[in-house]
Amino acid sequence: MVNMNFKAAAAHIAPVYLDPVASAEKACSVIAEAARNGASLVVFSESFLPGFPVWAALYPPIQSHEHFKRFLNASVYIDGPEIERVRKAASDNGVFVSIGFSERNPASVAGLWIVMS
Repeated sequence: MVNMNFKAAAAHIAPVYLDPVASAEKACSVIAEAARNGASLVVFSESFLPGFPVWAALYPPIQSHEHFKRFLNASVYIDGPEIERVRKAASDNGVFVSIGFSERNPASVAGLWIVMS
């Protein structure tokens, strides 16, 4: 019978808000720490890159255009350097990583999750 036990690390940390490069580096540090402590799965929050747009629930859309612009500009491409950096940290540390991010593409912005190792 296959052993189905594994250790998961819930990365309950704040990103560096609207700074996806710094947030990716922070995630990489947490991935390495979790791996050193025996985790085989490291899970980050929804929209960790570039941060959750909590203001969208606090202000009417007419008052949050500037927030949306900043959020769009801080969103990342799925094949961009921030996701690649996190993927490399997962691979280098031999763990699976689940991380939420706001994906930027030529047509729109979307909230996605990616699992990588």
